[in-house]
Amino acid sequence: VGRTELSCDLLEEMIRDEQIPAPLMLQVGVGLDNIGRPDLAVCASRRAIELAPQYAQAWYDMSFYTGKCGGSIDTVESHARRAVALDPRALQYRIGLAGLLSRQERLGEAHALVQDLTKSEIESIGCRTCLQRVTDLYEFARDYRRAVIGRQRLVVMPEGEGC
Repeated sequence: VGRTELSCDLLEEMIRDEQIPAPLMLQVGVGLDNIGRPDLAVCASRRAIELAPQYAQAWYDMSFYTGKCGGSIDTVESHARRAVALDPRALQYRIGLAGLLSRQERLGEAHALVQDLTKSEIESIGCRTCLQRVTDLYEFARDYRRAVIGRQRLVVMPEGEGC
């Protein structure tokens, strides 16, 4: 309703609330990011990590918000790698980290994160940009079977579908 300052105050207060569990704390971070405060979303993610250090989503969110705030690539990568290590089958974490590595021209490392995706996993990628990036990695690695699956999905995917 346009009450951004009040929203920020209420959400920021929630970061300090000892009773809020880690999953809800990540929702606080989403709210803070939505009102243009990714810096405070980093604080919410940090708090979630304190509450549940093995919670992969908290590490991934920390990586995402740290990147939005201009944090170092090394820190962003480190947090994303931690998320992948905690939940290696989570497609979102692997694709996100692969995208970060791709943008740094570390294509071999990026491909290693997605080299074993199944047909159904490739087809489940709902973000056009992510799917394009993964498909490009398959082409780079001459994994044409997976590249074709990605290209076929891109053809039928509606324009503008993104993360």
